[in-house]
Amino acid sequence: AFFRSIFFIPVLTSTVGVAIIWGFILHPQRGLFNAFLSRITGHLVVISWTTDPGLFFLGIPVALLAIIIAYIWQDIGYNLVIFIAALQAIPQSVRDAALIDGASVWQTFRYITLPLLKPTILLTSVLTMISAFQVFDLFQVMTSGGPQDQTRALSLDIYENAFRFQRMGWAAAVSLVLFAIVLLISLIQTRMLRNNWEY
Repeated sequence: AFFRSIFFIPVLTSTVGVAIIWGFILHPQRGLFNAFLSRITGHLVVISWTTDPGLFFLGIPVALLAIIIAYIWQDIGYNLVIFIAALQAIPQSVRDAALIDGASVWQTFRYITLPLLKPTILLTSVLTMISAFQVFDLFQVMTSGGPQDQTRALSLDIYENAFRFQRMGWAAAVSLVLFAIVLLISLIQTRMLRNNWEY
């Protein structure tokens, strides 16, 4: 219960608060991450994690990776609670029967637990995907779409076109495109993870 609470606390935190915390962690001069790297290397490390357009990791801008990490850190507790509930709902008798039949721990997980978790995997993947497409606060507070538009998400583009440039028609059109993308990905996820049985 203690660890469950610790993992769930970021879910209750304001997204703006999360963005500010990660902004402090990744700050070029006073950031915790650079201080940690300075302690390891033995010399001062000053890296602009969210403002340097030349920083890439495996072809992905580091600023975008920073936002992804902040989002996952905030969102993982919600999925954790759902998965714990789903695991507790799986009947122990099914696992015991598999073990009696000679299945190893890996086989029990692969052929018993994982298929029974398919509805939960579908639910969490669809909810997480929809939530990820709606992220706005992290982009706005941590990078404002920079550096060089590397973190300019559709939600940020819709906001700026609608309320900064007063291009309501364009913002509405982009909103419809975002809706179509979310609908398409949701249908694909549902198609791939659906099952025709229940226990």
